[in-house]
Amino acid sequence: MDPARLLGAGMISPFDVDDAVAETRPAVRELGFKAIFLRPNSVNGRNWHDPYYEPLWSELEALEVPLGFHEDEVTRPVMKATLVEALKEREKIRRAGWFS
Repeated sequence: MDPARLLGAGMISPFDVDDAVAETRPAVRELGFKAIFLRPNSVNGRNWHDPYYEPLWSELEALEVPLGFHEDEVTRPVMKATLVEALKEREKIRRAGWFS
């Protein structure tokens, strides 16, 4: 394994946005993760474009780390629709892709 090519992504819990922001900072600054990832499911009835998540999107931009979603075939159509809306104004973190 080449550590220069294999980079880690920290998984955070989005159930409380303040906790998510607080988890993101040490994941990047102290543990050295190069990205953050989430599950694609809506949480507490909120989709990813809900203004509730703005503090998290702002923190990711401030830290200059990308955001990834770990999705599957079932969530793919929902993810495309909600991510386009959620990240349309977030140039630094809006690079999204799907892989199988």
